[in-house]
Amino acid sequence: MWQKKSVFILLLCFMFAYAKDGEVLYRTYNFDDKSFSLHVASSGDGKFLYAGLTGSTHVSCMINNKRIFFPQDPEAPLDGTLICNNALRAHFNRGHIKDVLYNNHAIKWQQVEEFRTIQTRIEHRLRKGISIALNPLCSDDKKVQNVFNKLYGIEFTCSNVQQVFERVAEETLGTGFDENELYEVNFLHRITYFDSQLFVVTEHLGIYSGGMHENKGEGGSVFDRNGNVIDMASLVRNDKIPLLLDILWAKLQTISTDFLTTKSEFAFNDNIAISYDGIDFIYQPYELLPYSYGAVHLTLSLIEAAEIFTQNTPIKYLFE
Repeated sequence: MWQKKSVFILLLCFMFAYAKDGEVLYRTYNFDDKSFSLHVASSGDGKFLYAGLTGSTHVSCMINNKRIFFPQDPEAPLDGTLICNNALRAHFNRGHIKDVLYNNHAIKWQQVEEFRTIQTRIEHRLRKGISIALNPLCSDDKKVQNVFNKLYGIEFTCSNVQQVFERVAEETLGTGFDENELYEVNFLHRITYFDSQLFVVTEHLGIYSGGMHENKGEGGSVFDRNGNVIDMASLVRNDKIPLLLDILWAKLQTISTDFLTTKSEFAFNDNIAISYDGIDFIYQPYELLPYSYGAVHLTLSLIEAAEIFTQNTPIKYLFE
């Protein structure tokens, strides 16, 4: 994941800035006589970030007609009505739910899990125009931290995350730059999906090396609760690839027809993640559409995906 631009390090040239401003709490709720669970992520100060149902119903939820907020988003609500598939409604207030209705009938619920992550921002500047910002995640939950150890390929904890990633920043940026060269990099990770068996960590990468805008990238990594990476692309059935491409191409046409590729050139890649709306196939800017569209997500519903993916796999429970 981390690539060195140079193997040489000038120890006296480093300037660092740190901030711990990314605490997120993740809570799971079960309901009496219901075969689904509700998963809610909120910021450390109680703002709604995202939520979704899994089990017999698999769907993302909304507050104020919006599915996803970011921790620093000024519009992220502290209070509101959480709506999931127009069937389940709950009062969200400062990270917690109450007054849950299902098809307009009150139902009992209980919280069954809670864990938290902390994001530490580490900025390393070699000189003006040459910098890197890392935003590593850590958790005091051992299983979640094990996922992060596998994600970054480094053993660390919340107590030493700053020291460990200072060193990573130094080694990653290196020193071999021309006098007028621009090279500004930003890595950001977020848990964007969690259920009883899986985590999905999404990486956002931005690199600016001159020109009108930075180059952006997005990727999704799927882990089981033991920290094992699940290679989603390897689970696609070979005999269903033509069907998959037809479905994805049709979904692309609902976003835009400003294609930068043709149907005959179109292919699926290995950048595949899971969301509360299904299975996401993620394409980078310029892969399919112009830069202004950002990363393109083509999402298969679980009904569609059940025909495409091998059933005897770690994700088979999603299709049951």
